[in-house]
Amino acid sequence: MLEVRRRVVYNHGPGLIGIFAEVFESEWQQEFNHIIESLEYLTEYYTRARYPFLMRGEVLSPDEIVTKEVAERGIVLAEKAVEVVRDYLARRGVTSS
Repeated sequence: MLEVRRRVVYNHGPGLIGIFAEVFESEWQQEFNHIIESLEYLTEYYTRARYPFLMRGEVLSPDEIVTKEVAERGIVLAEKAVEVVRDYLARRGVTSS
């Protein structure tokens, strides 16, 4: 569960992306596009990395879909998103302990 400005979000995917864009619309910063890009990319592989996937009548295992390159790109995007969030919070006086 995630709380975004008093809106509780129970899922991931397009709904979360839309809520993020809506909540921060009035103070949108170019760097927030990195978060959207990360959410879009990671959402695509969220369930594919955990469960078998049916594609054109064939069942594919997660390791047939999520390659090393896909995982590495996901890590890079996630790290950039964390950096953007950390900077955003630091500008508002919120720091990690």
